[in-house]
Amino acid sequence: MDFFFLITVGAVYINPSFRKSPLTLALKAISGLSSSAALTVATQRYLQSLWGFTMPALEMAKISQEAEHRYAGVKCGLLDPLAILHAKKDHLVLIDFRSLEITPIPFSKEALFVIASCGEKHALVDGEYNERRQSCEEAARLLGMTCLREIELNELRKRKGSMPDRTYRRALHVVGETDRVERAVACLRKNDLGGFGKLLDESQESSRLNFENSIPALDKLCHASQQSPGHLGARLSGGGLGGSTLHLIEAVQEEEFLNSFSERAKNQIGLSLKYFLSHPS
Repeated sequence: MDFFFLITVGAVYINPSFRKSPLTLALKAISGLSSSAALTVATQRYLQSLWGFTMPALEMAKISQEAEHRYAGVKCGLLDPLAILHAKKDHLVLIDFRSLEITPIPFSKEALFVIASCGEKHALVDGEYNERRQSCEEAARLLGMTCLREIELNELRKRKGSMPDRTYRRALHVVGETDRVERAVACLRKNDLGGFGKLLDESQESSRLNFENSIPALDKLCHASQQSPGHLGARLSGGGLGGSTLHLIEAVQEEEFLNSFSERAKNQIGLSLKYFLSHPS
């Protein structure tokens, strides 16, 4: 990220008003909430405004991705910057990474999200994330495919014996996530918030068992959520390995949920809970 920080500093010297830019109000770092992508996207938007030019959203996302690859050492995809660039009020964002088609999905006001910090650093740059990406690439190679998007969940299960167990479990999580996304979209279009929430819970369990990018503190927050009134679903945020959890709750039970969740979380992780509420915007 050094390159973009240097650009930011340079922009301050060109225009002192930059010191009052929204960048100073960014998401807390190391919390697993795409703060690095938010910073790179915001920096690009500011520089475009400053110097009077524009770029397509996809090109901006690729620049953000390159910053992560080259300066942070995380071989991430385009999800975070594209989601930021295509955010729409009262909608979730469906991104097809094969066609790069982006579809806004309406989100009901009957539910909202609670984002909670587990108190442990979100650490993707230590090599864990890159190892999982390499495992998925190895799985695709062993299956004779260019990417795991090309195989259906049932077919992958039939071919479990064609690869080492860890590689299989990494692939099972990724292919399972694709399947869950498709089912989640169907739930949202029917306003089936209960069904959508169950898929979040399934995703977290797969992260814990298969992708192994959850940690005990994240597991405990999700468990505390499941025991609280108004819980619909919960999973880790972003790449996991620390950071935050995302909780889908019924809006009408916001107070009851937060009271129960805060107490249970404190008992389980030994920290006063830090959280904020969010609705897609």
